[in-house]
Amino acid sequence: MTSIYVPTEDDEALRDLVRAREDAKEDELRAKRRLTKFLLRHDIKPPVGVRKWTHKYREWLNTLKFTRSPSSVVFQEYYHQLQEIMQRIKRLEEKIQLQATKDVHAPVIQALQTLRVVATITATSLVAEIGSFRKFSTPKHFMSYVGLIPSEFSSGESRLSFLSSFQFTFYRGLISITPSSFYQKDDERAYSLF
Repeated sequence: MTSIYVPTEDDEALRDLVRAREDAKEDELRAKRRLTKFLLRHDIKPPVGVRKWTHKYREWLNTLKFTRSPSSVVFQEYYHQLQEIMQRIKRLEEKIQLQATKDVHAPVIQALQTLRVVATITATSLVAEIGSFRKFSTPKHFMSYVGLIPSEFSSGESRLSFLSSFQFTFYRGLISITPSSFYQKDDERAYSLF
């Protein structure tokens, strides 16, 4: 009989916290798109050389004025909603930082952070979603679990295909995008994908 890992209450609480942050990041993306599309409908473009969502871009957003009151109200609501979401993300990330240092999962999270491209959020997300790494006897089993093993469709000769779409795209995103995000720099900070 094969044993399984049953998540503890601590595991589930950490997973809820990580997923709340993930939901907030999705809300942030939607709010940014909504605001961008609103500006596009009104043919309002940022000054040349100002990249979206940088500090300069937000300063520029604060200077926008609309001739019609309804448009001004809509803009202010969209922008205020985005700022609220960003504050929510900040609060959740502070709680995740605290969990990464003082929670029962802290040793594993800190061990994952010794890898060059794995920061606190990524490490905590992996620990929260996977639970116990002891359920994987080899790295290959772990890679297969998270969907990083190429799929194979063969009848005779082996033919490797793309990465399997089976399992959790969340893991693949964390593991495969994290290294590239390490090298992408904004004028304020590195992009935080997860």
